[in-house]
Amino acid sequence: MARSPAETVKDAAAAAQDSLAGSEAERLHGQIADLQKDLARIVQSLADLGANQGAAIADTVKAEAQRIYAQGEAMAGRAEDGVEEARAYVQANPLKSLGIAAGLGLLFGLLLGRR
Repeated sequence: MARSPAETVKDAAAAAQDSLAGSEAERLHGQIADLQKDLARIVQSLADLGANQGAAIADTVKAEAQRIYAQGEAMAGRAEDGVEEARAYVQANPLKSLGIAAGLGLLFGLLLGRR
């Protein structure tokens, strides 16, 4: 059987459409691959940024910890000075110190005994 010109045109159109659809699919696959590469680069950039930010935060925390430690050391030094002053006062005024201690003991005993 001989094919009619309409069938030939129809088959040619279908083949052209299949060819066009194939090239369109290939183009889309290429674009998807490019997007995947771009996404991988973005993820890597974010990971690098996070690592840099983490290091900066760690440095800040370390500096703040050192500052707080130094303040604690200064306070401990002042407390030791206060203890030394109190010790010197007690040694210079033993009876007065004993009277103050007895009075404070009595006061605390009365306050705590009323519970």
